Amino acid sequence: MRYLIPLLVMGCLGACGKKSRSHDRLPKIPDFPGEPSAADDWFNLDSTEGGININQVYAASSPAHDVIVAVIDSGVSTTHEDLKDHLWTNPNEIPDNGIDDDANGYVDDIHGWNYMVASDGSSIYVETYEVTRELRRLTRLQQQRELTESESIYLQTVQEAYDRGKAGDPFSRQYDLDWQQRTDDPDDFTPIDAQHPAYGNNKVIDDNSHGTHVAGIMAASRSNEVGIRGVADRARIMILKAVPDGDEQDKDIYHAVRYAVDHGARVINMSFGKDFSPHQDKVREAFLYAHEHDVLLVHAAGNSGSNMDTSLFFPSRAVHPGQAFLESWLDVGAVGRGADSPLAVFSNYGKANVDILAPGVNISSCVPVDSYAAYSGTSMAAPVVAGTAALMFSLFPDLPARELRTLMLESARTTGTDGQILPLEDKAIAGGVIDALALMQKIQEHQATVPQ
Repeated sequence: MRYLIPLLVMGCLGACGKKSRSHDRLPKIPDFPGEPSAADDWFNLDSTEGGININQVYAASSPAHDVIVAVIDSGVSTTHEDLKDHLWTNPNEIPDNGIDDDANGYVDDIHGWNYMVASDGSSIYVETYEVTRELRRLTRLQQQRELTESESIYLQTVQEAYDRGKAGDPFSRQYDLDWQQRTDDPDDFTPIDAQHPAYGNNKVIDDNSHGTHVAGIMAASRSNEVGIRGVADRARIMILKAVPDGDEQDKDIYHAVRYAVDHGARVINMSFGKDFSPHQDKVREAFLYAHEHDVLLVHAAGNSGSNMDTSLFFPSRAVHPGQAFLESWLDVGAVGRGADSPLAVFSNYGKANVDILAPGVNISSCVPVDSYAAYSGTSMAAPVVAGTAALMFSLFPDLPARELRTLMLESARTTGTDGQILPLEDKAIAGGVIDALALMQKIQEHQATVPQ
């Protein structure tokens, strides 16, 4: 039983004992000088070189089906030379006519949607942390009425986390209690449809490179002889802009997940996270919606070097005792390059709550505009896994998401050079690193034994 505390206090678990932080953005490695060579996308390489055998999958197979992958992040550079031909396009929307042609509540949602729009109509780049927003909300509530005992306990927890964070970064705008850019109601989770039009706009362009980098790992063209090779050449990227330089809002994630499911995504990549989540039940509701529609949810485990079996980092697959374990969810930790590479020093881990590990150190990918850079983080490991899932769905389109997750864990590489056991057994459920070739073979064996 992990979560034996009241709902109002639960949002503190990820923050208690450490500085509150922005979403999964650190550390970053400086850009590679010049244009990367093919060797820089090392996650494609054979497992003997520390990669996950992506090149071997392509040598042995021919992916035949397009797969929609939703990227909930900071946006994506839609004109990038390595990505522009791999974007999802809404087939039921006429571009730039100012009309909601498909009556889904979103006007001109050609490649996705931007949920982060300020009151003046501009796109939001920097946003406050959730701890800041919660402290502001609770302080105002305290001015209106006497807080309940549980609310008072939660306020104390929030205040302490805020004070720690601000002390460590006193000039950060993310801790400005008076700074509010949005006027939309953060508590409004009314489903978006023709009768309840979406807030935001269709300007999904990336503001800071994170989303473009994530998308490139999954879907950069493998055949244009520029830049890098993404994992899944048949992936089509649906852009859902909901993650600022700061903390994402629960409402935005809720709507983004539902949009992805309703518009055909098979995989949703979530390279973000935070320490507080006031509407975690509603976010989980969206995850259950995805689970019920056979969509694989891939989430970065986080970069604080924490044991996720004893702390929470939101979003999470479960937040209450007795909740069903989401079998179509994968939390991903990071390892470095090399067949014997241990867990990355920054990566969160957990024998019960991190599912699998993937390359996440010095990963080269796309950044705006027609450029490339190397970053490190579980933000990079997650799209390696999400891209591998998309690659498998392009080969095996009828494979259920929960079966893919199970087979992915069963086929993980747990040994290094000379067959030695990797020191990863207590770092993730799989006890090892994703192996695309072994996964493909495992799926083939599994399907051969399943009655058609």
